[in-house]
Amino acid sequence: MSSVPPLLTRSDLARYLGVDLRTLTWWIWALDERKRYYEFEINRRSGGEPRIIRAPIKPIKDLQRCLLPLLARILQQGERPDRGRGAGTSGQAGILWVAKS
Repeated sequence: MSSVPPLLTRSDLARYLGVDLRTLTWWIWALDERKRYYEFEINRRSGGEPRIIRAPIKPIKDLQRCLLPLLARILQQGERPDRGRGAGTSGQAGILWVAKS
């Protein structure tokens, strides 16, 4: 099992994704959120209201695909790269990550 690379800064993340920091910053923060995804409808087999799909535009999708193996390794290892296994999860039985806003 390969280890999770330490991604402590935006520059670390940009380097991991193979893009420069300016490009990463543009796609994530500068581009209007409504332009990062496109919307389309898919009819349901059973009829009724169509399902609305919001799919990422290609550059965002490419970034997400680059992140997928890293996130899978993190979940598989059950650790936070910045704190180690199980850190910050006291009282959170069975939960590997606790999101903070």
